[in-house]
Amino acid sequence: MTLVPGSQFTHFTYNPNIAANALYIAILSICLLAQLAQGVWYRTWDFMGPMLAGILLELMGYTARIFMHKDPSSREAFLL
Repeated sequence: MTLVPGSQFTHFTYNPNIAANALYIAILSICLLAQLAQGVWYRTWDFMGPMLAGILLELMGYTARIFMHKDPSSREAFLL
């Protein structure tokens, strides 16, 4: 395993892959739109809210991993 330069101060011992994280963002975006459409169509507001919140948090996490690709020691991206 190759270490990220300056990895003693990073949160990962590897560099997050941009393509894989972008794929997850695309898939989760489709899921978000589908969940929103189904929630409105079937009027399942109590179920739709937590599902949308969970998907949005997942999207934020994968976005932060893309930001950490360029700067693995970024505290802001890690806290996001």
